[in-house]
Amino acid sequence: MLSSMNTKSMVGVAWLISMAIAFWFGSLRERPRLEEEPSILGDVVQKATPYASGESGRESSDSSLSFAAEEPELSATRAKEYDFDREDSYDRASDSRSWNERLQSTTNPMERMSVLMDAFRSMDASNVDEVVAAFKENTEPNRRFSELNLLINAWAEFDPKGAVEWADKLGGWEERSAIGAALERWAQIDLEASMAWSNEKYKGRDNPYLVGIIGGLAKTDPDRASTLMQEMPYGRNRGRAASMLLNNYWKSGETQATDWAEGLQDGSVKDYVTSQLAEKIAREDIGRSAQWVESLSDGRSKNRAVGTVAYQWARKDPAATAQWVDGLGDTDSRFSGMEGLVKVWVDRDAAATAEWLNQYDPSAGKDGAVEIFVNAIKRKDPASAMQWAESMIDEDEREETVAEVARIWRRGDPEAYKTWQQSRESAEE
Repeated sequence: MLSSMNTKSMVGVAWLISMAIAFWFGSLRERPRLEEEPSILGDVVQKATPYASGESGRESSDSSLSFAAEEPELSATRAKEYDFDREDSYDRASDSRSWNERLQSTTNPMERMSVLMDAFRSMDASNVDEVVAAFKENTEPNRRFSELNLLINAWAEFDPKGAVEWADKLGGWEERSAIGAALERWAQIDLEASMAWSNEKYKGRDNPYLVGIIGGLAKTDPDRASTLMQEMPYGRNRGRAASMLLNNYWKSGETQATDWAEGLQDGSVKDYVTSQLAEKIAREDIGRSAQWVESLSDGRSKNRAVGTVAYQWARKDPAATAQWVDGLGDTDSRFSGMEGLVKVWVDRDAAATAEWLNQYDPSAGKDGAVEIFVNAIKRKDPASAMQWAESMIDEDEREETVAEVARIWRRGDPEAYKTWQQSRESAEE
């Protein structure tokens, strides 16, 4: 009986060993398939970054062997499905579908953008209608602005007039943006033709279409662009044109930008450009910006630039800004600097701002900074605001500011206001 049990035990052990061996062989057979299932991303990464040596290199080599060792039918199917020698996921040259069909068949944003860029690059007089139709059919709201500009720039390369006239029918912000982009390119290709179109389209002096033309001309003939900009009447359009020119000069270098700004005729354009340039420099180096504005000739442009630098500097260090403003001397530019500083400082520390302002005697130049201070505190502390308002020198400004503080005080705390009013009337008697 014992012999019989030993025999059965031996058979059981043998069966367990055979099952373990079978499982082990099975895992060896299946492992390459599980690990080496081909994927577009994985194989592209392997091709782009080949292994030099080591464990990863051996895995890559084993992968190619296991792929080749698979069943011929399956291997051929995968080779057809994933052609790793192709640069793109589809053969663009042999794709006979329309651009609309290609865009509609895309499955992810990257593929869609790739197809759209192909359409714009291939755009010419023979297929412009097809590309435009595909754009209109497939564009999405969150991408429309950037894609519209790409379309217009591609179109304007070979037919700027056609691009402008199509953009002119869009309406709203799309019309303004697209026309500006088309005119910018048209001005580089044929300035006279673009000018003729804009003058025909708008008969007044404040021609909004000149903004795009000046933007394009700034890249080819900045001096002429600057002359055109200065001939425009005061207004938002001239400001936009001046900003475009400033950005163009800034790209050429800080020295080119400062030379251009300093060479402009005195007036509101120069004031605006100088202030904007001071801000650009301040964002990179506040000390350098301060030195530049100090070097400018006295006048409105310098005053405005000093105020801009003080405002930017105060956002980082109000106390240091106050020291700089103190060192500017008894000039109009110092009062502009005071205004720029107070705009920031009063919201952070009204008490420190008041203490600093008290160092200066009342004056017409100081009135601007005092008014800014009063407007900032009049709702929180109307009593203090009223004291500051009454210290202003300019009579008209003082009475207007006092009346505004009184109106707010009367609504917020009528009893305290009434007490102040009675004391003021007694003092006047």
